[in-house]
Amino acid sequence: MKAAIITDSSATLSKDIASLPNVYQVYLTIRFSDGEEFIDSSDADQLKAYYQKLAADPGIPKTAQPTIQQYYDAYDAIIDAGYDTVFVFTLSGQLSGTNQTANVVAREMSDRIESHVIDTHSTSFVMECMIKDTLASLEAGEDAEAIVKKMEWLSVNSPIYFIVDNLDYLRKSGRLTGVAAFVGKTLSIMPILKFLSDGRVDVIEKVRTSKKAIRHLADHVEEALANYPEGIRLIAAHGEALDKMEMLLKELETRFGQDPVRTGYVTPVVGAYGGPGCLGLGIIPSLNNFSD
Repeated sequence: MKAAIITDSSATLSKDIASLPNVYQVYLTIRFSDGEEFIDSSDADQLKAYYQKLAADPGIPKTAQPTIQQYYDAYDAIIDAGYDTVFVFTLSGQLSGTNQTANVVAREMSDRIESHVIDTHSTSFVMECMIKDTLASLEAGEDAEAIVKKMEWLSVNSPIYFIVDNLDYLRKSGRLTGVAAFVGKTLSIMPILKFLSDGRVDVIEKVRTSKKAIRHLADHVEEALANYPEGIRLIAAHGEALDKMEMLLKELETRFGQDPVRTGYVTPVVGAYGGPGCLGLGIIPSLNNFSD
C-alpha cells in the first residue's frame, strides 16, 4: 500500500507534517461582515491579524468549507503521484459540511483510488495527532483496515473540553443550541463545553470563574488517566487566550507533572466558533489502550 493523507486546514498541522510529500490539505475560509476574507491557516502573522479583527468586529464571521474543486485537485495530484490509497481526515461533521463533501468526492473517485474518509468528531490538534498516528502506522506497515479501526476508535475516545468568553459565536454560527447559549448568558457563568462522541458540541458544566473552569478541565484529565492505564496525550489550544493557557499549563504540571504534547493557537475557523478568549483541552488516549 502506498498511501497519502488529505486533511482540512482546521487540523492546525505543524510545518514538519504539512511539508511531508504524502500529506495534502484543503482549506476552509472565513468572511467578515465587511467582506474581508481569511484563508484558514496556522501562520503566526495571519493568526495575529485575524484575532485582532475578530475581537474588534461586532459581528460574527461566516465560515465556508473547502470547495469541492480543492478535493478534486488533491485527488488528482495524489493519483498522479502513484498513490493507491488515501485517508481523508475531516473536522466534525456536526460542525461543517466538509465531511459530506469529502465522502462525495471519495465515491466519485472510487474507480481510481481506494479512499477511507474519517470523521474525527473533533478538530485542531486532536486531528493532527490522529494524522501523526496514521503516519506512524503506515511506517510500521499496518494495513488500511487496521488503521481505520484505530482512527475510528480515537475519534470517539478523544474528547475536547473547552471554555469560551462568549457563547454567541457558537450559537450564531449554528454550532450550539439557543437554549444552551441563553443559559450561559442569563446566569453570568463560564460554561464548560465538550465535543461529544458524535461530534456535537454541548455545555456540560457551569462555573463562575476562569480559575474554577481550569480546575474542572484538569478533573477530566484525572478521569482519563484512570480510564486509560496505558497512557494519554494532552493537547491545549486557544484563541488569543494566553492568560488562560498559562493557568491551564500550570494546573496540569502541578497536578499531574504532565505537559501537553502540543500547544498553540486554533486556526481562524475554529476561532470563529469559539470566539476570542476560547481555550480547549484535548485528551487523546495512547493507542496502546486500543484493542480490536
